[in-house]
Amino acid sequence: MKKINEIEYNTKPYESFLYFLAFLFISRLLPIFQVFLTNLFLQLIFVLVIVFLLTNLINNKVTNNFKNFCLRFNFKLPYLYVVSIVLYIIAFLSFGG
Repeated sequence: MKKINEIEYNTKPYESFLYFLAFLFISRLLPIFQVFLTNLFLQLIFVLVIVFLLTNLINNKVTNNFKNFCLRFNFKLPYLYVVSIVLYIIAFLSFGG
């Protein structure tokens, strides 16, 4: 049976990638929040609530499911980073950022 630290170490890169995706998602949606909320304080609170919710969402179960998905289909994390950055740039250019 594996130790807890070994399991956490094995899932840490996948958890980091999920946080990276969450950051990309929030950065694309931030201008939408700025249109609806004119008060800077409310904007910051709203974004912090979203970050808190995403942090709680990306727990061990989601990370383990994502890790199993990547291992099943033989996806490598560096390629996933490159694909997500390219898709981010395409979305940024096509939707006028």
